Amino acid sequence: MKRIYLSSSPSTMNTLKSLCIQILAELSDPHHRIRAACIRLLALLSPIINRSNDIALSSQGSSKTESAAETSTTAFTSTTLGALRGMEIQTVISNYVMDADARVRGAALQALIQMHLRGCPLDLSLYFLGVAALKDDYEDVRVGGLNLIWVLSSLYPEHMLKLEHESLDEYIRLLDDAFIKICDMVNDSSVDVRTKACTIMASYQHVDANVLSQTFSKQIMSHLKRRIPPRSIPTPEGDFDVEADEFRLLDSGACGAFVHGLEDEYQDVRNASIDSICELCMYNDQFTTKAIDFLVDMFNDEIDHIRLNAITSLRKIGSRATLIFDADQLEIALGALEDADKSVREGTHELLRVVRLATKDSMNTLIQALLVNMQRYPEDRLSIYRCFRDVGRRHNDYIEDLVPSLLHLSRHYLPKEANQDDQTHISYLILIFNACISSPEILSMLPKYAFRHHTYLSSRFPECFPDLDAIRRESGLTSDDPTELIEPIDGSAPDNIDIDRFMAQTLELVGSVRGQLERGDYTVAMRTVSVATRDLKYVGHVKPLFSGKAEFAILFLECCKILVQIKQTHLKPAFALAAPELAARLLRLSYTMENTFMGLAGQTRHSIMYFRVLANMVWLFGMLKQTDRHFERDDFRFEKLGDLRISLIKAFNFPTANNISTLYSLMMTFVPLEIELRNPFKRTTSALSNPVSNPDKPYVFNAAFPLRIDVEAELSNVADISSIAIEVTYPDQTVRRFWPPHSHFLPTRPYCFRLTTHVEVFQNAWTEQSHIEIQLVRAFEADLPAHDDYILRYPNARASLGKNDPKTALNIGQSVRYFLKPEKR
Repeated sequence: MKRIYLSSSPSTMNTLKSLCIQILAELSDPHHRIRAACIRLLALLSPIINRSNDIALSSQGSSKTESAAETSTTAFTSTTLGALRGMEIQTVISNYVMDADARVRGAALQALIQMHLRGCPLDLSLYFLGVAALKDDYEDVRVGGLNLIWVLSSLYPEHMLKLEHESLDEYIRLLDDAFIKICDMVNDSSVDVRTKACTIMASYQHVDANVLSQTFSKQIMSHLKRRIPPRSIPTPEGDFDVEADEFRLLDSGACGAFVHGLEDEYQDVRNASIDSICELCMYNDQFTTKAIDFLVDMFNDEIDHIRLNAITSLRKIGSRATLIFDADQLEIALGALEDADKSVREGTHELLRVVRLATKDSMNTLIQALLVNMQRYPEDRLSIYRCFRDVGRRHNDYIEDLVPSLLHLSRHYLPKEANQDDQTHISYLILIFNACISSPEILSMLPKYAFRHHTYLSSRFPECFPDLDAIRRESGLTSDDPTELIEPIDGSAPDNIDIDRFMAQTLELVGSVRGQLERGDYTVAMRTVSVATRDLKYVGHVKPLFSGKAEFAILFLECCKILVQIKQTHLKPAFALAAPELAARLLRLSYTMENTFMGLAGQTRHSIMYFRVLANMVWLFGMLKQTDRHFERDDFRFEKLGDLRISLIKAFNFPTANNISTLYSLMMTFVPLEIELRNPFKRTTSALSNPVSNPDKPYVFNAAFPLRIDVEAELSNVADISSIAIEVTYPDQTVRRFWPPHSHFLPTRPYCFRLTTHVEVFQNAWTEQSHIEIQLVRAFEADLPAHDDYILRYPNARASLGKNDPKTALNIGQSVRYFLKPEKR
């Protein structure tokens, strides 16, 4: 938006004066459109007029040497415009809030709102105009009144208003009074007004708790009224005395506002009410207790997105405050598990993860309902497993009593080992092992086979099973406890080591490799690489905060290791055969370092690029493949890198003995550039949770039709989700990439996403059982797409890729082998 600069010259001031005079004159025009346009123009000119008056007054005070004529002209103009400053402009516009034409009244209210948005403070006296507008016959005027009341209650929340009742000398906060007035509009005849009122209510987080509690009550609120002693004729219980001063037939205030909103026949009103309730619950725990029953009842709404909104809102509330469900509320919530909409079922799973059950009997009901849900909808399995995980962590006291019945344990008989692939058994183990986090004593109750199953299942569902070794350490269990399943890492590091200092020393060790390579101490360099790699793995395991930096440094050391192998074997006859593989590994490592880590410094990127040049030189010597496009797009800031580029292009274009000899000498004297490891590094990773590898039970499908496979994954440290693809490798080594739409990525944390999508596999040629390989990849544009992609796939370069996927890609997580068995039907 361009800034407007005003001049204090007499011509500018006279122009504004004439414009204002014309506006004021046209306001008396009989046509409603002219009056409305003048009101809107006056509101638009309000900040300009105020600014021009300030400029005129300042220039009048500072220019004492001006001529008498100029001074008098400026003073006259300033005085004329000064009559329209501040309150005067609002007064002129507010006079038309009571205009005979509804369109002019609506324009006047909207003009006042626009003045507020442009920085002109509204006067408190306008509040009563907004209240009066709520009873207007026209919808737009009532909406304008709502907006005006909302603005003024935000500007003057603590202002005290006298109650309207003549016999009372009491006061109420303007914030509370405005909330009551807005609540009363939930009973308006217009859908838009009711929706607007329900939406605005969400912004009143600091309204009085007693006023807020009335929104869920169906009793008439005592605002502005006082009880009068019973008369001679008693009023029957449950009826209202229509002659009592406290009863108001039409104006019910905040009484039952949300009750009416949730029961409204229009879905927009119900949806707005749910959103406002959710927002207000974030600031008032007492209000949350009353809201749970009403939001749970909305699970039975006929509109699917209303049901989903109610479930999601309760889950948001539960993430802040503990939700306690009794048996009736749990029964209603479990009914949503039968919904045909998958998003509603998964939303219910998310809700149950943050709920605390009131009784132990409800736990059995919940477990059985989730198992029935998994049997009816197998595609919900992973979502249900995650639900069991959090339910176990929240109900460790209930689960401790249920362990014998869940695992069929008896004091008189040895336990019978269950099938570790049985979904019910897996659910029970997830429930029990996660309860052990808060109640480690449960571990002593478990049979030995449960720990063997934990080892197997934790590799299949890593996000659902806790680290038993961590539980053992935190609870102080003895070393002979059966939960000690994980061997400690290399014992060379002491237990009480300062990990930060140890990491700094290890990085210094990494930096020393460059000097060793430069001196030609290859044996010492290989030993240093081995020791530093071991220490970095230890640091990454002990302190996950350093895992990204440790992994990056390990890859850098791997590049140095390949460099040593090249220099030690370049004179051997087998080098010609080993060179392509070494070049492919080095190129793959360099692209991995550059494209799967966040936080790289410019110096580090150039060092990575330097390795890529070496990879192409080695490939040239191994394959003698010519190309003239490599490194066109790179920014060579280092002199050595530029020399290598020139020599490499010459060797590619003219592979003469002189050029090859020059390139060969550069390769033999190659020393990696220094890297900057002070920045925090984060590696892009993915974890596929669906599908799960099924070698023992292949999925049977009809090969004549496409097969839809649901894919779920957790992504971490992803800066651009448009670069993430799902890569499927078919049995004939054909590779196809699927690009999920942005809507399938659900943000969970900064730069972290949950991907829920599907791929369609179609292959008519299948006749026997085989498998496809599914993995998540990060696509990027290589220096030379066709050439580098060929090298990266070496020695499996024959694997074909679709023509519509020209980008190169790197795997960012473990792949899953999904076994399929075609069947002709």
